[in-house]
Amino acid sequence: MTPPSSARLIFRSWTDNDTALAEALWCDLEVTHYFGGAMTREQARDRLEIERERENRFGVQYWPMFLRETGEYRKRCCPD
Repeated sequence: MTPPSSARLIFRSWTDNDTALAEALWCDLEVTHYFGGAMTREQARDRLEIERERENRFGVQYWPMFLRETGEYRKRCCPD
């Protein structure tokens, strides 16, 4: 179940069309610094499938988030 949106952020489930978003997240050295480092594009695509399956099986995943005001995809929730 997708978490409720906040005044600032909107969450949604990953889709088959989110390959570019997944690569932007999991191939970024800054974002992945504390959990093993950047993935290859292939690894990011595999992770996308894992997250989709995790939601199907367990009802949770690492949901992508977007700024409510602009719809911009956010790789991190804190201001730049």
